[in-house]
Amino acid sequence: MRVITTNNIVSKKLHLKNNELKDCSDNFTVPYISHLIDIYNIAYNGINPSHTTANSIRHIIETLTKFEKISISDNSIADYIKENIPDDTKSYTLINDLSHGGWRTEQAPITDDDYKLICETVINHIREKYKGQIEYCDKYFNN
Repeated sequence: MRVITTNNIVSKKLHLKNNELKDCSDNFTVPYISHLIDIYNIAYNGINPSHTTANSIRHIIETLTKFEKISISDNSIADYIKENIPDDTKSYTLINDLSHGGWRTEQAPITDDDYKLICETVINHIREKYKGQIEYCDKYFNN
C-alpha cells in the first residue's frame, strides 16, 4: 500500500469494508514511516514534541531491534539502546520509560530541547545504518 500511495500510482486510496469502498488512511499503512517522519520533524523542522513523541521513538527503536535480530526471541530494546544510542540517562528514560507513562523521580523533567536532541540522535543513528530511510524523509520534505 505504501508503494502505491507514495508513488502516486493511484489518485484515491480506498479499501473494501462490509461490501463498501471506504477511504484508506495513511496512518495504518506504515506506522514506522509515520513515526520516523514525526521525529524527523522535531529534529530538523522545528516542530514541537508532543505526548506521542516518546512512543514514536520507542516504536522506531522496537522496529530496528526486530529488523536486526529477527530470529532471536529474547532481543531487548534496552540492549539495542545500550549498543546503539549514546549512554545518557535522558535518552534511556525517554525511550524506555516515558513511552509507557513511567517516570524516574530522580531525574529532572525532559525539556523540548532534550526531545529535539534525542530525536536528532535517533535520526543520526538511522542515517548511519540505514541512510535510505532518512534520504526518504529528506526528499519528502524537500519536494
